[in-house]
Amino acid sequence: MRAVRWAVLAVFVAYGAVLVRDQIAGRQTSLWFVMAPWGTFALLAVARVVREAMRSGVEPGVRRVVRPGFQGLDEVQAIQLGRPTGLVVTYGSDEPPTSALIEPHPDRLDAGPWTLRTSADGAVEVETGDDANA
Repeated sequence: MRAVRWAVLAVFVAYGAVLVRDQIAGRQTSLWFVMAPWGTFALLAVARVVREAMRSGVEPGVRRVVRPGFQGLDEVQAIQLGRPTGLVVTYGSDEPPTSALIEPHPDRLDAGPWTLRTSADGAVEVETGDDANA
């Protein structure tokens, strides 16, 4: 089993080295080479589901194998889409829409014209429109 692990590690290192070489040389990597790991992952996932289904009957085995993947997919989607935790969409409820729950944090630099000045010690000072008029 150790030999298989070392072989898999060598494949990953060689794949990364080819990608880095192509980036440094400024060459475009072929599409099949970039998509090969995704295809391999998909084939291994299907093989795992089929193997588990053949072992323990179709329904319980497949559900048990696929469930963690779908739970992880939901979490990844929540991270990628920036969904805050705790806000559950309920249709037809009396709660305000999600956009009403966002509290604006105004920035004082957004208001009016502002100027940058350099102080005697070399620090940059920002004067907003309100400061300049006062």
